[in-house]
Amino acid sequence: MNGGGQIVPLTSNTYPIIDSELVPPNIHANLSALANPDEGYISLNLVGDGSKTLINGSFVLLRSSSADNYDSWYELTKFYLSAWNAGTTKLICKDHTVE
Repeated sequence: MNGGGQIVPLTSNTYPIIDSELVPPNIHANLSALANPDEGYISLNLVGDGSKTLINGSFVLLRSSSADNYDSWYELTKFYLSAWNAGTTKLICKDHTVE
């Protein structure tokens, strides 16, 4: 990487899907964050577990903030999966709002 920047891989905890009508409660994936400080964003990726499970559905990724002591949830992005193979990785969004 140019400019002495550093990409720092971070993997979040796994979180269960609380309410679901179109997909099984176990989505067979983790959310990972890859910091890109030179460009000022974090890439959020859905990382499959290596299975061949196909995932379909609409999803909303929420986050909370220390600004209100983690009392409120804010929408980060919405995304749709159509026959996504849980054996692969998919870029969900680039978060430019990191402080």
